[in-house]
Amino acid sequence: MKNKKTTKKNLVLKSDQQSILYWIVMSALIFICFYAAFHTALFNGYSTIFDKNINTALMLSSLALIMISIKLFFKWKLEDNRDLISIYVWLIPLTFWISSFKAASPDLAKSMTHIHMMYITLFLAGVLLNRREFGAKFLQATITIVGYLVTLYGLACAFGNMYSQDAVMFDQGLRLTSVFQYANAYAAFLMAILLCSLYYTTHSRKWYVIFVNGMMIVPILLSFWLTLSRGGIVVMPFIFLAVLPLMTMSRQLMFALYMMIGVIGSFPITGYITDKSTRIVNQLLTTVSPDRKSAQTLSWFNGDSLSGWAVVIGVSVVSGAIIWLLQSYVFSRLDKKLSVFSSRKRTRLVLPAALVVVGALGAVLLLATPVKSLLPDNLETRLENINFNQHSVLERGTFYKDSIKLFKDYPILGTGGGGWAVLYEKYQNNPYTSRQAHNFFLQYLNEVGIIGLVVFMGLLTIVYTLFVRKSFSEHVEHTEKRLIFYMISVSILVHSILDFELSYVFLGSLVFLCLGGMASILDGKPKWISKLSILSSKRFIYPAVVGILALVFFIFSVIRINANNSYEKAIAYAQQGKSFNEVMAQVDSAIKANPKPDFYGLKVDFFMQVASQTKDQQQQQFLDQAAATLTEARKKEPNNRALLERQYSLYMTEQDYASSIQLLHEALQQYPWELSFYERIASIYNTQWNQAKQANDKVRMDQTWAALLDIYDKVQKGVDHIATLPKEQLSGRPFYHSPIIRYSVGQVNMVNGEYEKAWLQLQPAGEEAFGLLESVNPQADPASFQQNQLIVQWYLALVKKQGTLDQNRYNSFIGKYPDSKAQIDNIVSSLK
Repeated sequence: MKNKKTTKKNLVLKSDQQSILYWIVMSALIFICFYAAFHTALFNGYSTIFDKNINTALMLSSLALIMISIKLFFKWKLEDNRDLISIYVWLIPLTFWISSFKAASPDLAKSMTHIHMMYITLFLAGVLLNRREFGAKFLQATITIVGYLVTLYGLACAFGNMYSQDAVMFDQGLRLTSVFQYANAYAAFLMAILLCSLYYTTHSRKWYVIFVNGMMIVPILLSFWLTLSRGGIVVMPFIFLAVLPLMTMSRQLMFALYMMIGVIGSFPITGYITDKSTRIVNQLLTTVSPDRKSAQTLSWFNGDSLSGWAVVIGVSVVSGAIIWLLQSYVFSRLDKKLSVFSSRKRTRLVLPAALVVVGALGAVLLLATPVKSLLPDNLETRLENINFNQHSVLERGTFYKDSIKLFKDYPILGTGGGGWAVLYEKYQNNPYTSRQAHNFFLQYLNEVGIIGLVVFMGLLTIVYTLFVRKSFSEHVEHTEKRLIFYMISVSILVHSILDFELSYVFLGSLVFLCLGGMASILDGKPKWISKLSILSSKRFIYPAVVGILALVFFIFSVIRINANNSYEKAIAYAQQGKSFNEVMAQVDSAIKANPKPDFYGLKVDFFMQVASQTKDQQQQQFLDQAAATLTEARKKEPNNRALLERQYSLYMTEQDYASSIQLLHEALQQYPWELSFYERIASIYNTQWNQAKQANDKVRMDQTWAALLDIYDKVQKGVDHIATLPKEQLSGRPFYHSPIIRYSVGQVNMVNGEYEKAWLQLQPAGEEAFGLLESVNPQADPASFQQNQLIVQWYLALVKKQGTLDQNRYNSFIGKYPDSKAQIDNIVSSLK
């Protein structure tokens, strides 16, 4: 009987391996993994510059989904938990689609819906391809290899052999980011790959697998330390505690031991590698091209580079050899001695519990004793700053509170995909800049509301609960063969509580692929599933629906790619000097295919540029076309900041100050901490007051003066609020009574003869403007230069009027800007 079952299983496995569809889907997944990893990990930055790579991955995944739907026609039946979960998972893109109907940004909401279609594709592929041990081994090895290549690539950038923009950054010391360009995201990924290395060293019987994976532990940990990620250090113990109970006690011990070997090997060389990489990268940065896309890299045999690699490889080889010896000659004996304990389920919790105590003692030893002085300076500083009063902790707390405020206004369906990115400034407590909420679950709540979050948490609860239960209810070897899927998903999800790792489509794809891999062995059959037998008899319905969705997904992906191509062609045509009609034809083609705000913005820019080069009636025609385009675009994307700025520029070009004022006041409702809006309103009110004075319109003078003081008071309230923030917390963007705001008020006081009041405003404004004149390039920013020159002129006129003029300073200024003498004299003569 056993032989028959084994033969049947082998036949199914063989048919799977020989299936063309199987290998097409498998190949697509492998390609997506490599492609996504080395294209900035497909960061979703809510901008057109990120769309091309993401759209390419979406198209590839849509093709994979078509193949999956065909495979489902032959394989799918509603028989067990795997099939139920494969149906349930479609609720995730459904919630994003529903939330997109009244989204804060329809464009971003649509993009997030498409991205989650990709995630579901990878989940279904994980379920289908990993049912057999062969598929699980293949995909887990692929993910691990990708992780190793990303790790080595990061070190190659640190040693100057390769260059990628911001792969190495100097933020509070050298920080390694590799393909992610963000150290914390890289740290989360490295933790996941570290667990893969430890898994293969503790679970393999082949010496070369143990040795190679054992070797990689040191480079991974070294890279992890070089990220300087405090969040990574904080969550690492929790991730280990989540992983260890799913292994036998003997493997837990070896897991912890090999980790310790890696720490002992990587810690002593971290300082040396940091210093060497700092020198190399600083030298390399002097050769970077203006577009920051290339640099003169070092030869692999360059002395500095080679010495760095020699240290890393030497320590890695020694560590790998020690791990191989321990695994080959110690593990089997230890496993036999602990076999009695391992058979008891609760014993798997003993070591994790002990590690909690040891970890706590180790943290105290490391942070509260002289032991920390043995660490590299930058790492020691980062560890010392791990506390609840540290600025990044306080800032995240603010993000989370603001996220809850946003949620209260959109509790059920959320704001649609990308909602936090376009709305957070309306709810922010202080003027920080963060288009990410730094907490995946809160950002998810903002985007799809409580319904969407419940659906997603339902998937996690179902998959993790059944997987862990299976691990504890059956022989542990069964789930250990897919433990890498569990490790990777847990590592990324836990770290995403503190940061925005899942804004990288690559990491989100890994999470869903791994969830599918875990779900692939959840073959339990609920008793009530028999009641759904009617669905089993119509088994082609589900594959047909998936197939239709796959085709729609593919069509939309191609449309988005073509739209992006047209957008890029329009820019290229403009740079090549092609005719206006040829350029606009490409822009219109992009908008027709995919009406993105960036596409509309480009069209408006072209109309405005042409209008600036023409006159009279023809100029007005182009301005009218720009206005019509903006009306259409802002109707679709009312919360888009870039479109609002273009609307303001159009009003100012047409000298429509009334509409400008109205638009800016509306903008302050959406962006209450944007200082430039206050400055622009203050400048317009100042201009209107002076015009009213020239016309001797007392009523209008009083109205604009009251409005100007109201703007000043609103800024003061913001300044007072910022003063209440904890001293350790960074306030964010500058928010204060800037020179423009002070000048707008002080100039009116000065004209009215209120010289003491004018001094309180113009003195600090003038002093700051003096400094800004030295730093502002008049060719690059003529408007700012002229504004600061005007402020200084009025400031010098005031001190001249009061008889307190510093003649040397005045002469120096007039020497640089001779035309200012007449301006200052005119101002003085016009005063009371």
